Amino acid sequence: MKTTNQFDQQKETILFVDSREDHKNAFVDLLKNTEYQVIWLENSFKAIQWLKNHGAQSVLLMVVDGHIKPLSSFQTYDYIKNELDLNVPVLVVHEQDDTPDYSEYPGLDYIKRNNNEENLNKIKEIASQQLEFNGYNPKAYSLNYLREVSDNNEEFIASSMALFLNSVSDRMNDMKKAISNQKYKEVSEIAHNIKPSFAMIENEAGRTLCDTMAHSAKEEEMFEMVNKLNTLFFELKEQLQTDFPAYDAL
Repeated sequence: MKTTNQFDQQKETILFVDSREDHKNAFVDLLKNTEYQVIWLENSFKAIQWLKNHGAQSVLLMVVDGHIKPLSSFQTYDYIKNELDLNVPVLVVHEQDDTPDYSEYPGLDYIKRNNNEENLNKIKEIASQQLEFNGYNPKAYSLNYLREVSDNNEEFIASSMALFLNSVSDRMNDMKKAISNQKYKEVSEIAHNIKPSFAMIENEAGRTLCDTMAHSAKEEEMFEMVNKLNTLFFELKEQLQTDFPAYDAL
């Protein structure tokens, strides 16, 4: 997770609109093991101007303090929807004893301050829906697990990705040799060996292919599966080398 006022259009972005830095810090901490980019804006006018400059396609959702000024949270939502004609989901942060009813207003919902796990789940759900609405093609991998186990250590993450590419690349070469010689048992063993690598980066397609080859695939299905996995890995490698240009090891 990255928090900044410098917008990176390649990142999945959440706008956080709140005048208080301690509220911003708490929100950043909530999202620390995600890959969302948080843009902090201190009032509703700045949020509206940001959307005018960048458009709805650049943001997944806006999280707004229930006491934001000069426009209230509802006025901000109304202006974005009806004046700017933008489809941006708005989550209003309310205190624990507030129970607003936004059921009549599409794209407007609320979370309660300090309900961390529930809030995170709702944010992820809305973000996922907005990605689908925008026609976004999600990355073939996720760094969430690596961020969690390393406490966001970028050097550890980069070295882990380099290790993933180098080790899986070698094993894929071994797998292609094995399938060309019809050594199906060896193909299964290699698939079993590299399955955790795909699981580590949350590439479900690669993990599933490996699991199937390791445990249940018929011999006549193996060749096509190896080709699928090889194509998937090639595309994944290209994406990683694009996303990590500073690391020669990739």
